[in-house]
Formats: sequence, structure tokens, C-alpha cells
Amino acid sequence: MRKVLPILLLAGCAFRISGASAPTDETVRLTPADIAAAESDVCVQDWVGPHPGPNRAKALSLLDDRGVVVIERRVLRRTTAYARRLRVGKDFWKRPLAEQSAILSHELVHYCQRDLLGDEQFVVDYGDSVGRWRLEVPAYAQTIRTMILQGDGKWVDGYIDDRIPRMRNFYLLWNIDPAQYETETRRIWEAVPR
Repeated sequence: MRKVLPILLLAGCAFRISGASAPTDETVRLTPADIAAAESDVCVQDWVGPHPGPNRAKALSLLDDRGVVVIERRVLRRTTAYARRLRVGKDFWKRPLAEQSAILSHELVHYCQRDLLGDEQFVVDYGDSVGRWRLEVPAYAQTIRTMILQGDGKWVDGYIDDRIPRMRNFYLLWNIDPAQYETETRRIWEAVPR
């Protein structure tokens, strides 16, 4: 059964999010175009280097250049990239520099995606479970890439194993064919150069 959640606000626009928060018999399959979009490297943040401090500084500079204000949440620990605001999770600035730079490089992928799609289409795509998959898989690939470049590569396999079900649950992706979701997501993330 496909669920539609209450209206949410994202990027100043009201829209509905489709997807399923639990396994469902009614599944959709990812198309070759969906998979190609998810494995695209067009938004790779190729400025990331081996040192977290300069990476964080560069990410913050790129966000500032875009006119994006970074605001730390008071309660929630999740990060959300709105068109002109990046709401980072509670205690973000207390996290290790490597984690901060990985999160910021992930969010910069979303800003690149907004540039390519336009804000309106980004919001429309994000409102659909397959669209969210197409947008989040390359962003998490960037998280993995940043971890590897900063020397945290030994944790990548465990990160992938943990992130696949967590992404599915958090982003309500249960209506995507389970076997295809697992196979394609893992294939794309494991293909990040080590």
C-alpha cells in the first residue's frame, strides 16, 4: 500500500511526499534512467582533499558564495538543504571535523542538483520516493568519497551496510522493489574509488 504523508514545506513550497514507511506488496521498479541519474558523477565535489579542516572551510565558503546561510537546529540532529538555508543538526559544530566536512560535501551535492534541475523540479523529484532515491544516492556516494579521501576508508563497508536500511527507512523508500533497491544502491556506493 502506498502512503502519502501530510503536506510538508521544503524550499518554501508546499508539496506531498509519496513513498512507504514499511514493506509493501505494491512496489515500483527503478528505471535505467533512474539508475543512471543516481550513479552520475556530475555533482561530485572534486575539491575535497585529505584534510577535514580545509574541507570544512572550503564547503562553508562554497555555501557562502551561493548565499546559503548555515543554521544549527536546536533539537533535531538531521540536516536539511533548503534553497537558501542549510539547517544542520543539533550540536553539528561539536562533531569531529571529518564528520562536518562529509555532511557539508553531501549537502553541496544537493545544491548542485538544484542548479541542474531548478528549485521547482528538485522539490517535485524529492516528493516522490524514486526521485528521493535518485537524489540521495549520489549525495551519500559523496559522503563515502569524502570519508575515503579524509582517510576514513576503513569504515566504508560498515557505513554502507548500515546506511542502506537506514536510508530506506528514513526516506520512506519501501515501495521501491527491495531487491533492486539493495542491489543498485550497494553497487553505486561500492563503486566509489578507494
